Amino acid sequence: MNDWGFMLRKILVVDDDPADIWGVGREGIRERGYSIKHFSVPRKAHKYMEENADYDGAIFDVKFEGCNSLNYSVFDLVNFSKAYNPQAPIIVFTGYNNKNSSSGKGLTPGVLSWITRSDGILEVLKTFDNYFSLHP
Repeated sequence: MNDWGFMLRKILVVDDDPADIWGVGREGIRERGYSIKHFSVPRKAHKYMEENADYDGAIFDVKFEGCNSLNYSVFDLVNFSKAYNPQAPIIVFTGYNNKNSSSGKGLTPGVLSWITRSDGILEVLKTFDNYFSLHP
């Protein structure tokens, strides 16, 4: 629960950069009504999705450094999430500054939005806020 007694919406984050904004912005995220379950390894996130389809939304990094040998891509994570929790909205978070250059943008069924890192966490939260206001 947040300070006002509302239940927090659980957001699953799969991002291989643990020093990213998820730790820095955690308090602001919580104040907005969200809690974060973070995984830096896609394989572990997949196992979590398989066993716990209780998250309200998901954010997936578009590229995982050093994880290519595990054969996981953002598209795999989207497909797993849709299989285990089809109602959960998905945002793909990309380090590419130009969203149009992101491989797969617009070709990914089930993805609510592609957001760049330069857009920041506030843009991610606004996108979820808008979605959940229309889909309570």
